[in-house]
Amino acid sequence: MFRRSLSIFICLIVASTAFAQDMVDVETLTVDHTRDRLAEVLGVDQVAAHMQTQGTFREATLMLDCYRNGEKVKSISAVSIQSYEPQLFADISLQHADLDSLQLGNAKPGFTRLFCKLTTRGAESSMFGAQSHDIEKAIFDMHIVNGGGRFKDHSSFNGAIPLYYQLRSRGVTGANSPAELLKANPIADIMIVSIVLTNPVR
Repeated sequence: MFRRSLSIFICLIVASTAFAQDMVDVETLTVDHTRDRLAEVLGVDQVAAHMQTQGTFREATLMLDCYRNGEKVKSISAVSIQSYEPQLFADISLQHADLDSLQLGNAKPGFTRLFCKLTTRGAESSMFGAQSHDIEKAIFDMHIVNGGGRFKDHSSFNGAIPLYYQLRSRGVTGANSPAELLKANPIADIMIVSIVLTNPVR
């Protein structure tokens, strides 16, 4: 029994270490909330983020986590890509349209349509993935946010690297990390945009 418990304990340590080594961190990050003229006419908001990583990666997943009153209400895997060649840069583009104002296809009232694009680049190759999501305004209404910014602390939060945030609150208090942001804005609606960068064993 003791040997079995020791074996399980060692396996857990090895697995945990391997997972930690598998993660890739962000070296530099810029976030741009500027809208082009066509987006302004259509009432479409957009955010672009550009990053360079500390090491190469082969898989990337963009995550959107919505919080209300400090509690997570929804987590969305927005878009994922896999590459056989090492990648070092990632560009994110998020555009969202109010389906109550802009009728797009099978538009549903009370929803926002979010267009997500993730592009990665390496020394000799690039890849991109794109996906759209319809998100209930009751979960997070992107069109009435009154604050946002990027995180300076890119330490892993809920298994992902935090990049930037948008929020709605009576008073907006910025923060360096998601934990600080949630604590400083306890009654806010918040969306945290994060990315998971890994090198899976093949």
